[in-house]
Amino acid sequence: EWVEFEYGNPGSFKRGLSTLPNAIKDELQDKVKLEWKLTKVEKKGDVYFATYDTPAGQTTVTAKTIVSTMPTHAMGDVMEPVLPGSADLFTRERKIINRNGVYYPPVAAVTLAYPKSTFKDIELSNEFG
Repeated sequence: EWVEFEYGNPGSFKRGLSTLPNAIKDELQDKVKLEWKLTKVEKKGDVYFATYDTPAGQTTVTAKTIVSTMPTHAMGDVMEPVLPGSADLFTRERKIINRNGVYYPPVAAVTLAYPKSTFKDIELSNEFG
């Protein structure tokens, strides 16, 4: 459910930005694991084994594929058994910009809002606007 907002102003959720991830968790229920830390990934044949430290102790999950959203600075050598050289890649110094690891470009969100009366109400010949 959307919060009412004035035309030209950005919208949001009534309960803030956590609304979407919380809705996903509610839908997926016990498939979502919180406070699990990936410590090792191995592959035997066509099967991956992902080992986690969890609040209940160490747990290993088997999977056909693995997708990671971990930032590389947190990855360490977790993927090394299935992606040799990854630990070095994730931590290698980039001398050009004097930083270590994979470069994440900065992201900025800029929102501009003007009253509708600011703009002329005209039709452009290129059908834009």
